[in-house]
Amino acid sequence: MHRLHVLLVRHGQTDSNATGVLQGHSPTPLNSLGRAQAKQVARRLKAWNSPIDVLVSSDLKRAAQTADVISSELKLPIRFDPRWRELSFGELEGKAVGEKEIWRNAGGEVEAPGGEKAIDFQARILDALTDLRDRFLDANTICVVTHGGPCRLVPRLLNAGTLPRVADQVDLNVPTIINCSIMHLTHDDDGWRVMCVNEASHLDIRTAKDEW
Repeated sequence: MHRLHVLLVRHGQTDSNATGVLQGHSPTPLNSLGRAQAKQVARRLKAWNSPIDVLVSSDLKRAAQTADVISSELKLPIRFDPRWRELSFGELEGKAVGEKEIWRNAGGEVEAPGGEKAIDFQARILDALTDLRDRFLDANTICVVTHGGPCRLVPRLLNAGTLPRVADQVDLNVPTIINCSIMHLTHDDDGWRVMCVNEASHLDIRTAKDEW
């Protein structure tokens, strides 16, 4: 039975992360801390116990910059996929709304005026995740550089049964996602399993802040 490993990596920190600003589809770049985080997660991925075969990334700037560092370390091309973008926050993009509201919005729990509908966001991420199996049939381990919203949404899809899960997968509550942390998923004939969330042992004390 073939088992696929998927590593979801949140991009490195931006100034908007550090100040509680909703980014959505805004082309915000990494800050100096985010660039340091990207280098650290790249080294961690290079030493992963199963070699990474494919590198996929959201096409938004902060994710692309993180993926570029990983690409250089792993010697893999980046396959950009806009389905892995953050949720669009419409009229709230660029506004400071506070940590609680950021994560309520990022997880698709509320709908921002003029933004992407939660049901469309869920369908987009579900399609992007399940499509990995069909697009990369020979891959054993795929790394996806994405955003906090998609990383939080995947456990919610598993909890709801929307994403088929293995029988012993417990419900998960993931309040925040650490910048440049790793979420390890596996998939086989029995369904999806979350192996770890917010794996950030590769980040030093200076870069391992739980920013939003």
